[in-house]
Amino acid sequence: MKAQYRDLLKRDLSDETLEESLALIRRVLETNGRRIAFDWERRPTARKHQRYEIPAAANDYLKEFLERANASLPTEMPDEVGEKTVLERRTQEAVVFLTFQSRVTLQGDWGFVRDVQSLLFQLCIHSLSARLSSRHLEEANAYLLHALYAHAQLAWTDVPAHQHYLLSSLFEHSGDRPAALQFLAASLENSSPDDHDFLTKAQSYWSLLVEDDRSDEAKSFALNLYRRAAPKDLVEVQKLIDETYALESGVEQAS
Repeated sequence: MKAQYRDLLKRDLSDETLEESLALIRRVLETNGRRIAFDWERRPTARKHQRYEIPAAANDYLKEFLERANASLPTEMPDEVGEKTVLERRTQEAVVFLTFQSRVTLQGDWGFVRDVQSLLFQLCIHSLSARLSSRHLEEANAYLLHALYAHAQLAWTDVPAHQHYLLSSLFEHSGDRPAALQFLAASLENSSPDDHDFLTKAQSYWSLLVEDDRSDEAKSFALNLYRRAAPKDLVEVQKLIDETYALESGVEQAS
């Protein structure tokens, strides 16, 4: 399962990756003795209506009776659901899997569960939430966004850097840029320059400042980042500094 997880991390944040991630976290939970069944899975599946066999030796009366009985069998409904229903079901699955920690007390090593949840978190933001909005499923989308917030608050209290990064992603998706910047700054403050995602977070923070036309803050941040960053990242940080000065120069020439 960990090999599949690593493979999913390399994928685009697409609907297909979402489906596979939901299936993966279900298997992970089942492996840890936590099986979850949803309402629509408990309902008996539709069975095909079996036609009555007409014996070769049947007399005319019995043959006519069985033919009429077969003709009167109800037409079977197609075993399909509409797109909105599928999206609502995916939302319920995601909500349950993301807020699992609020329902049970987890014991032992559940680190891999949280890793898969983090992947699911990003997929919900970049794939599922967007689809819900496009289909005008506002209630389901609000339900999902609340679950994302609850997950960040419940599951990552012991890792504030990651908790704040998830909250930053959520608020950026929700259109609250000041809150997104605040939580991303807090994530960087709680991160080590040696962390694998430190530079990615720093680049995201710098980009948000530039997008908001806060060039002075972007320059100050980039210069301070150069003093703090790990040696392996200095080349990339220097690029941020150069781009900041280039942008500042362009603004001055335009004015």
